[in-house]
Amino acid sequence: MPSKTFYNLQKHKQKRIIDAAKKEFSEAEFAEVSINRIIKEAEISRGSFYMYFSDKLDLLMYLLDEYKHQFSITLKSIGKSANGDINKIIIATHDYLHETMTLDDNRRFLSNFLASSLKGSIKRDCRDFEASSPLSALGDLILEYVDKGTLDNRFQDDLKNLVEAHLIIMKHTLASAYANKTTIAKSREELENKLRILRYGYERKEEQ
Repeated sequence: MPSKTFYNLQKHKQKRIIDAAKKEFSEAEFAEVSINRIIKEAEISRGSFYMYFSDKLDLLMYLLDEYKHQFSITLKSIGKSANGDINKIIIATHDYLHETMTLDDNRRFLSNFLASSLKGSIKRDCRDFEASSPLSALGDLILEYVDKGTLDNRFQDDLKNLVEAHLIIMKHTLASAYANKTTIAKSREELENKLRILRYGYERKEEQ
């Protein structure tokens, strides 16, 4: 994570460095990311860079942590407004992630991040890589807001697996939307159809 020296910089200087870093990580896979290009774009010296970050991996983890922080704030807001309904939480989370993924700057950054992670070039350098992913705590965050009372009795003691099943469907839908450049409305419709099938088995039935 950045040093105190970085956090003590004026906000516009921090932004210039972060913008330069996001541009570089958006245009090159992790193994090819150049600190020289970052410092040139940010108009800082190499010595200054190492006063702020230990290396390019440290910088990447900071960028990912910023995504994760914003995501956590948004998900908590989604959870509170869903009144315990897991279906509403998943759909609203899908919409937020779809919008985030399809913004041009985010799309390029996240695309290169995923490409590097699949090739293992980040994992080799970072044992805590999985925990750094913006989606790493998604399941636990959702669990906090699901109301067990809305579920069939058979699933109230297996909530973690139920949430995981929803997440698998959502992630698969988002991956397909990302690859095929599907609109948010079309992607949401696909998600809702899949969740409808899943929900049929767990939703509490009204007593006759």
